[in-house]
Amino acid sequence: MFRMFQQAGPTAFPLVLLLFVVIGLGIYRFLQVVQTGAAKAPALQAGINTILFWGCYSAVLGLFGQFSGITKALRAVAEMGVVDPRLVYLGLYESFLSTLMGLIIFLFASLIWIVLRTFYMRLPEAAE
Repeated sequence: MFRMFQQAGPTAFPLVLLLFVVIGLGIYRFLQVVQTGAAKAPALQAGINTILFWGCYSAVLGLFGQFSGITKALRAVAEMGVVDPRLVYLGLYESFLSTLMGLIIFLFASLIWIVLRTFYMRLPEAAE
């Protein structure tokens, strides 16, 4: 697991951090939605949507890591001339790790968002 983390490149740490942000926000907002007396409020809805935002940001960051890795690999291939195809495929494997991590976080954030959104829609309107 640690080796895969290292191979994902410089975007791996921010992606793991974003995973914890998504989980933390999900737990916090879930507790807000299920508490006794909870009602629909713009701030609560915005907080739930924030989870989806950070999931999307993770996917974009993962793609940025992939583009960065492929660019570095192509530069190395251009400098070396003849390269063993296995090394090229290994470089592609490593560049796709960050994208995979970002998309998994996005999937996870989307699932949390849809569950919280369902609970939120069942809440009564706030009393004025």
